[in-house]
Amino acid sequence: MSFDEALQFFFFNYCKFINIDLTVSLLNKNDRYHGRNIDIVIIFQDTLIWLLQTKDADESSIEKDRQDAIKKLATTLKSFLDPHMTENTHLSCHEDIMLKLEANKYCIQRLCQKDFVNIFKIYYTSYRDFVQFIKHINIDDETRDKFQLNNQKESILVQAMLEINNAFAHIMVAILNDDNDALNNIDKAINHVYRASLDHYKMLIRLIYTDSSKTIKTNITDAFKQLRFEEFRLLGTNIDKKHFLNSDKESNSILNSYKEMFNMMMQN
Repeated sequence: MSFDEALQFFFFNYCKFINIDLTVSLLNKNDRYHGRNIDIVIIFQDTLIWLLQTKDADESSIEKDRQDAIKKLATTLKSFLDPHMTENTHLSCHEDIMLKLEANKYCIQRLCQKDFVNIFKIYYTSYRDFVQFIKHINIDDETRDKFQLNNQKESILVQAMLEINNAFAHIMVAILNDDNDALNNIDKAINHVYRASLDHYKMLIRLIYTDSSKTIKTNITDAFKQLRFEEFRLLGTNIDKKHFLNSDKESNSILNSYKEMFNMMMQN
């Protein structure tokens, strides 16, 4: 299975998921996690990131692994879909999604471009930072219980998962709507991934500040206040265009600034 084919089957499966999830999430009585089926979103996240990371791998060595990854995704998805499927269930975009994917290959090509691949790599770093470092922050049981656990029993940030799901949704709309706004939806997807990365570091910083075992140095507190002010000053600017001067008078993105702030606090 080629990389392009794997992406097509990935979004073919996401189309099936979103058709059911749009209804199930709204009617979900267990609304603790905003109704969304976060466990499935994580599987889509992990699968897409793995596909992007192996995009340039030797085809002969990776082809079967790609096929296995898509098959695993489809099998997991089936266990979610089956309880909600009846003979009257209609998957509105399911019938022609493969035709759309074939016709709108420029969307798939856009997903292969460097900026799209890089933002997902950056996101996954923030995701792994979150699940690894939250273990080392003193959090009371009530607060820790607010975080959902993934299959590895690691705490995850649901807000970031919702941003990733929104990113997938924008890509799906771009594929289904063959119009001039399609690529704009890909750009909107990138913005959601950027926000998800930022959310991870913001939450880690917030938890460190409330950790009673840590005393934050005055210079770090002052730097954090300045960072917050600079972020406020750039309200209304596209999130991936928010850059300001750091302490060395060098231009820095808001995401890198929050990541650096988090690292400073962990080393405090």
